[in-house]
Amino acid sequence: VRIRAVAVASETITREEIVDAVSIRGRILADPERDMALIAVFNRHESEPTGALGMARGLGLRSGAVAASLLWDTNNILAAGMSPAEMALAVNRLIELGGGLVVVRGKRVLAEMPMPVAGIISEKPIADLVKEAGQVEKALAGLGCGLTRPFLTLQNFCFTGLPFLRLTDKGLVDVRAGRLVPVIL
Repeated sequence: VRIRAVAVASETITREEIVDAVSIRGRILADPERDMALIAVFNRHESEPTGALGMARGLGLRSGAVAASLLWDTNNILAAGMSPAEMALAVNRLIELGGGLVVVRGKRVLAEMPMPVAGIISEKPIADLVKEAGQVEKALAGLGCGLTRPFLTLQNFCFTGLPFLRLTDKGLVDVRAGRLVPVIL
C-alpha cells in the first residue's frame, strides 16, 4: 500500500515521504530495514481520548518502542516503534508513571524517565534527571536510534507550529496546507 510517512528532516522539521508499505489484513507493518516505524498519538486530556496512527521515517529504530508525554504545545502521548505490542507496553508504562519517557524492547522496559507532575515535570534533583535522560538515550541508541538529540526530535514530531507533515491526535496534518490528509493514498 502507498502511504504518507512523516520523515525526520532535522531535529525540529519533518517532511512528507510517499512510500510503499507492507499491509497484512489491513494493518500496515513497520519495516526496520527501510527505517519505517509505526507511530501513534493519543490525546490524554479528554475524558474519551482520541488518537491517530501513522508511519515515521528517520528515527532509526530497528526494534522496540518509545513513548513520551513531553510533546510541545499539547503534552499528549506519542509512541513510536516496531510493533503495536511494544508500543502498547511503552504507553501503558508511561501512564503508570504519570508521564515522561519510556523505552522498551519485547516485553521489557529498558529505561524510563518519570515526569509525574502534569506528565512533563519531575520533582527529582537535576542530577537524577540527567542520569535518567542518559539511560533513556542509551536505550534508544541500543534500539538503533542514531538521532543526535532524540528528545528534541520526539517533542517536535507532533508540533504543528513547524513544517511540514505532523501526526496529531486528530490525524495527519499537512501544516502548510492547514488540513488533515490521509495516511493511505
